[in-house]
Amino acid sequence: MRAVVDNFVASMLPFDESVRVSHIDWCECQDAMPPTLYVDDWTVLREVVNPYTLRAGDHCIVSVNVLHKLWKWSDMLCSALTSWEVLPFRLFHHFVVLDDVASIGANGVPLRADGTPVRIAEFSDSFVNAMRRLTMEGYSLTALLRNIHRVLTNPARFHTPPLADYVHRRQPGRCGIFVVAQQLSEEQRRRTVENALTLARSNEAPVYCVFSSNCEHLAWQLDASSSYKGRFVSPQVAHNMWKAFRLSLCLVAVVCLRVLASLPADRPLSHAAFATLYHLFATVPMGAQVQACLVRTAVNLTQRRGAGDLEKGTYEYLMIKETFRAAWLAILGTRSGRPVRASRRRPWSMPVAIKMSHCDPKYGL
Repeated sequence: MRAVVDNFVASMLPFDESVRVSHIDWCECQDAMPPTLYVDDWTVLREVVNPYTLRAGDHCIVSVNVLHKLWKWSDMLCSALTSWEVLPFRLFHHFVVLDDVASIGANGVPLRADGTPVRIAEFSDSFVNAMRRLTMEGYSLTALLRNIHRVLTNPARFHTPPLADYVHRRQPGRCGIFVVAQQLSEEQRRRTVENALTLARSNEAPVYCVFSSNCEHLAWQLDASSSYKGRFVSPQVAHNMWKAFRLSLCLVAVVCLRVLASLPADRPLSHAAFATLYHLFATVPMGAQVQACLVRTAVNLTQRRGAGDLEKGTYEYLMIKETFRAAWLAILGTRSGRPVRASRRRPWSMPVAIKMSHCDPKYGL
């Protein structure tokens, strides 16, 4: 087959007087997954296909799974949905790898060179441990209320569990783990691991808080080589707060639709007013977000490409992907975002204008 292709290329077969085949490049990407963007439209992520590629100091991201380690099927389902980027909510959990993966044990556990399990540093807790904390002082009402308050105020702890918690033992290559694509020196990796271990051994470990001290804050702080330069930041918090605000606007738009459906047909001004309010609270915010994200993505990727941080193939793939995503959402939002006048036979019915663009995991519900 290769010889046939070489002969075909060498012959310079013309299609017409202006198009000629001069070269064919084969893309051998069986062992690599296409890149994707994080919620900040700056950080490039790549899915881990082979756990052997994970090294000490890598900043990894997985989807939030409240049933983590409770059932194997739920972990595998969540990992599959994360891999296909079809989760309805883009909520991610961050951790830092502390050891190089030298081998995979017989039970699918990633191992170091000395045969011990590979460790990670993270803010986390399991559902089983949370239930144990709730009932550790008995089942009396006062004890349960006191423990519920403790769990809600401090739902996770900083520790160094094994990487095997996020790697499926039957299918180690399908774990739904994304790693931040960046070039790390040996010194940067060593410093990241030392900072994480020092923090784990200290008596002043950080206290978890969703808005001000979560797993993302900690991972970006430990990852001194990232674009955030070791700052204690969480772009995911701002992203999800905006999605919650936009969801509240959509609920107001639903109320406008309900009022619009109940208006009599002889009040055209009222129909126009509530239809305008619907688009103001539903269509306009969605369109503005799509445009803002597309412009920000183009600017960020162009800056990173100019600085030499991105390869040409990665840059072109992400630009094409995000452009087509924005165009597709604009088409769906335009065609399905029009309110429908209620039927006279069913004055109680509310027209449903489903905005398919709300189903995109990047832009929210």
